[in-house]
Amino acid sequence: VMEVPCCSGLPYIIKKGMERAGKTVPMETVVISTRGEILEQCQETP
Repeated sequence: VMEVPCCSGLPYIIKKGMERAGKTVPMETVVISTRGEILEQCQETP
């Protein structure tokens, strides 16, 4: 996900898709700056 606000909904979309499919998969959210640097990383547990 990029640090800009337009990308912040992507993890939500993935979580909702897993919920609707009745499936869970390991997910990691990585926030990337507009310069390509990793700003934040976190493991998500559905």
